[in-house]
Amino acid sequence: MSGTFWPTKQWRIGAPEEHGIDREAIRALSAHIGEKLPKLYSVLVIRHGVLVHEQYYNGTNENSLMNVRSVTKSFTSTLIGAAIGDGYVESVDVPAAAFFASDELPKDLGEQKLATTLRHLLTMSSGFFWLTGSKLGEKHLSRFHESKDWLRFIWRLPVVEDMRGRFQYRSTDSHLLSCVLTRATGRCAGDYAAERLFAPLGIRDVIWPPDPQGNTAGHVFLQLRARDMAKLGLLYLHRGEWDGRQLVPREYIDAAASAQIEGHPSYGEYGFKWWVSRFAGQPYYFAQGHGGQYIFVVPGLELVCVFTADPAVSRWKSVRPAFENILIKGTVPDR
Repeated sequence: MSGTFWPTKQWRIGAPEEHGIDREAIRALSAHIGEKLPKLYSVLVIRHGVLVHEQYYNGTNENSLMNVRSVTKSFTSTLIGAAIGDGYVESVDVPAAAFFASDELPKDLGEQKLATTLRHLLTMSSGFFWLTGSKLGEKHLSRFHESKDWLRFIWRLPVVEDMRGRFQYRSTDSHLLSCVLTRATGRCAGDYAAERLFAPLGIRDVIWPPDPQGNTAGHVFLQLRARDMAKLGLLYLHRGEWDGRQLVPREYIDAAASAQIEGHPSYGEYGFKWWVSRFAGQPYYFAQGHGGQYIFVVPGLELVCVFTADPAVSRWKSVRPAFENILIKGTVPDR
């Protein structure tokens, strides 16, 4: 990508109107936040790789580490892509159980679990038993976190035949992917990310806790800056390339950011840990975390937007309507 500015060490700052975003749209967004989103922490708008709007709220700033909740899943997915590029993982169609020693697997694992592939886990279609509410709340998540051995907890979940191959939001699928990364690369996902993702992107001071056995949590708990979330969005916008280096195979990025399974009607179709949608003729995809953590990518507009908010809430309002009706509508397509 000759001529592209890469914000590895610093961001290029510009005015919205210089990059085809109506200044009135930014004012409307700020007004909407003030009226409707009192728990918001940050909003970043990046057009053509230039940071054209950045605002922080509720005592946060550009150095604040944000608890991104389930946006963590999109980072885990990206690492699976990197591991494929590095040759640690052959493809997304390899069975997850193949990465584990026999003494790490229950003796009565069964044929369906043995055949569960990384694709099943990436698309949340493993069929492993889970209870998920209409707003994607997970009834057994606390029980999972309180267990002494998260991996054993996952492998012990029964397979629900009717859900096999169908989307059901479950965090355990994402954590199993992190455990696969540990076995495949010889390092926990956090350490692998530090070398293969965070260092090249210029992401530092990350907090990403492990489970009781030392496997990085693959589904939640990642903390990093809002600007660093935007870097993941830009990496996807550039189809896995960063400053002349292909960090993640282009084919994997394309698959992750496109519909692989039906998903959830309130959120969209689902790729590999990214939600996939469309508005006003513009396809876009996004990572989402509880409380209002978002990375939006609109390839046709070269637009990346990040929102973070207080994650310690039970109820919260989605920023998607504002993102669609204000930012997408307020961005002039390139000719």
